[in-house]
Amino acid sequence: MSEYEWVKRPPNILERIIAGAFVAVLLLASASSYAGWRIFGEHDGKVAIGATFVGVILIRLLPQARRKPPA
Repeated sequence: MSEYEWVKRPPNILERIIAGAFVAVLLLASASSYAGWRIFGEHDGKVAIGATFVGVILIRLLPQARRKPPA
């Protein structure tokens, strides 16, 4: 077995909404920048970079693994 265990706390509804909105904006901005759709005007690349930066910050909110206490 593993020496680590997940800290059990399921995401609440607000966290799920934030994650869904983040994924939608990130995919839309990235696709718009790549395909040249210009959904965000001249700022497609900047929005994609900003969404990526926010995603790096949101990684801190992911579930964490902790070492099991000694038995």
